[in-house]
Formats: sequence, C-alpha cells, structure tokens
Amino acid sequence: MAKEANTKLIGAFVLAGIALIIAAFLIFGGGRLFQPVKSSLMYFTGSVQGLNVGSPVMFRGVPVGRVTDIDLLYDPATLSFLTRVDVNLFPENWKTTETQTRSPQEQFRELVDAGLRAQLIPVSLVTGQLGIGLDMFPATQAVFFAGTAVAPKDRGLAEIPTIPSTIERLETTMQRILAVIDKADFDQLSKDVDQTIEAIRNLITMPELRNMIVNANDAVRSADETMTTIKALVGRVDREVSPSLTSLRAAATSADATMADVRKMLPALRPQNAARPAAGSGAGGSAPRQARRGAHRRRDPAEERQRHR
Repeated sequence: MAKEANTKLIGAFVLAGIALIIAAFLIFGGGRLFQPVKSSLMYFTGSVQGLNVGSPVMFRGVPVGRVTDIDLLYDPATLSFLTRVDVNLFPENWKTTETQTRSPQEQFRELVDAGLRAQLIPVSLVTGQLGIGLDMFPATQAVFFAGTAVAPKDRGLAEIPTIPSTIERLETTMQRILAVIDKADFDQLSKDVDQTIEAIRNLITMPELRNMIVNANDAVRSADETMTTIKALVGRVDREVSPSLTSLRAAATSADATMADVRKMLPALRPQNAARPAAGSGAGGSAPRQARRGAHRRRDPAEERQRHR
C-alpha cells in the first residue's frame, strides 16, 4: 500500500517555487517590477532581425528601458511594411537638474524636438542580438508614423522618431554600389582598357619619342655644365672684385674726411673775399680814373692850338 502524500512537504515546495519566481523577476528585471514606467513606441522601416521582446533600450550605453512588444504593420495602399516596437522607459533612470516642475510629456516633446532619435544597435555580436539605442541627432529630420494611414490607431501616443542604423546605412551604400556595377558594361570597359594599353605601348615604342628623350637628356646635361661654369665665374668675379670694393670704400671714406675739412675752412675765407672789392671801389680806385681824364685833356687839339696862339 502506497504511502499518503505529505501535504506539508508539497506546500513547502510550492511556496519555494513561488519565491524563486519572484526572485527571478526581481533579479532579471533589475528590480523594476514595481517601478513606474512610461510607454513609448517607435517605427522601423528596415529589418529588426535580432530584436526581441525584453531587449534593452539604452541611452548612450545606459539602460533606460526595455522592449515590450513587436508588431508588423502593412499598408495595402503603398504595399509597404512597418515594424512597430513598444517600449517601457523607466523615469527613475533619468536624472535631471531642472528645478522647474514640468510634466513628463512636455519634457519628452522637448527632447524629441531637440533631436532625440532611436536606432537599432548590436548588443551581442556572437548571438546577433539587437537593442534600441537612444541618442541626440539634432541634424536629422524627425519622421513620424503615428496617426498616418499605416498606423491610424496610434495617433496621440508618445513616438520616438527613428533613423537608420550604421549597418543599415552600410547596406544601403553597398546596394547602390552593386546596382552601379550591375549596370556597367564590362565588355566595353575591357575593350577600352585594351585600346588604352595598346595606345600607350605604341607611344612608348615611337622612334620620335626615343629621340626626344635623348635630346632632353643632352639638354639637361648641357644645362648642368652651363650652371657649373656660371658658378665658377661668379666665384672668380667675387674674389677679384672684393679687394677693389675694399679700396673704393677706403677712398670714399678719405674723400668724406677731406670734404669735411673744406667745409670747416669756408667760413674763415668768406670775409676776406668780400673786403677786396670794397677796397678797390674807394679813393684808390678813383685816382686812375682822374689820371685817364687828365691824359685825355692833354691830347685835345683845340687846347693845343689855343695854347700856341
């Protein structure tokens, strides 16, 4: 006969299991089980492979929330798809020094207007897991989808605009490059390259080009010889002219000294030169004129005849 089950033991195991579940929520949930949360949503136009419910939401590497839901939206009018991602943000992880009391909605709109954007970021390169990274990109344009034809029921909800991730931009660039490569005519390009190589080969083997190269070498050699001769001539002229320049400088210095002495003697000579004309113009100067007048009077014939009578 089998033993009856021990109800006390079963109850203890059940309570232990409940306690373990609660502890797991507290540990793996980061102690956020009873913390206030703020719901927000975002839309991605590309692939979100690697993003799962529970993936972290980080602002510059700091965990500030987690993903709660992922839905695929389809717009039959444009035949386009959007991926809607719901997240919970934990306000306790956002510290601020603001002293004014404003509602979270006002602060959220201010951040979005200032450039708050979301993009997919790698969490683990080994497993390929993705997360959502928040950062400020003021130079990017904010594109909203809530309330549009693809998501009409989301009007009025807190939406964070998204931008392509670095991997998505790289993939887009590679796709454009591949599209250009696909359109390229490689056969014609190969023919053009062959023709160019043949033209270069013909140019190199031209006799005129060889003669031109030889003449150019001769011209360069002649120019080198001319420069050597000019340098030697300049050196010789410098050696011969330098002593003459030294003598010329000495003569100029001596001439300057002589002119200085002459300038000193000029003031002493000027009074004597000025006195000589004055002496000649006085009584001594009038005597010769009177003698000449007497001589003329003696030579007058009328006076001679009167004297003889």
